[in-house]
Amino acid sequence: SGARVIFDFWADALNVEAARGEVEEVTARLEEAGLGVCKEVPKVTLIWFFAAAASFLGEEGRNSFLPRLESCLKSFVESFLVRRPSWERIGSDVAQSVRARSAASGNELTKDMLDGLVGLISLKPGASASLDLNGRVEKDAYETTLNMYNEECARYSTAVVQGIQTMCVDVPASQVDMEDVGSIVVDTILAEVARQLAAEPGLEPEVARSIYAGLAVGQDSDMSHGSFHDEWRKRFRVRARALQQEDQ
Repeated sequence: SGARVIFDFWADALNVEAARGEVEEVTARLEEAGLGVCKEVPKVTLIWFFAAAASFLGEEGRNSFLPRLESCLKSFVESFLVRRPSWERIGSDVAQSVRARSAASGNELTKDMLDGLVGLISLKPGASASLDLNGRVEKDAYETTLNMYNEECARYSTAVVQGIQTMCVDVPASQVDMEDVGSIVVDTILAEVARQLAAEPGLEPEVARSIYAGLAVGQDSDMSHGSFHDEWRKRFRVRARALQQEDQ
């Protein structure tokens, strides 16, 4: 249905009323199957489907399908933003590793060392001054945790940028009303990214800056099946740079 709408629109042969009825029927079946959780229909396919419907099926189509598109976009962004870096998890893993190595080598950790490792988990990156890290064990554990956390944050930021760019490859700019629906797609994605990043436990501000910088630059990710279209690139660049300025 979505492909036919696009083809007929560009062929100047689109019967808007008939096409809207057909798309509504398909949507009703999707919603019965559990829209957004239907494994047979990937989230990106739903995004493309509703973006095309909202773009080319008149004002009624826009009003009907735009809210569904926004819902799918939020669900899509949440699906890969929810797996966020965790200082507490990494700190706990490092502390357990230190204790295990000490036990294996026959070197008992003192109570101060154990207290230092427990305190490490409650720290935030860059907050080492709030904890007594005079001992080599505690210092090494903190540095290991910090390095692992920074590496995980970098991978996370890259994955977010690549996920958004890959979605745009699967939703070609030529098949969306970029001036209207395309701009809403960009705004919805970036708003959901900001909302997710602001949720507790909070991430370092550098994570958001890295994501916005990646989108503002707009370089292609490692995508074997397409490239980040200039129309998407342009809109993400403008909005992401505006967010960067707001963050300064």
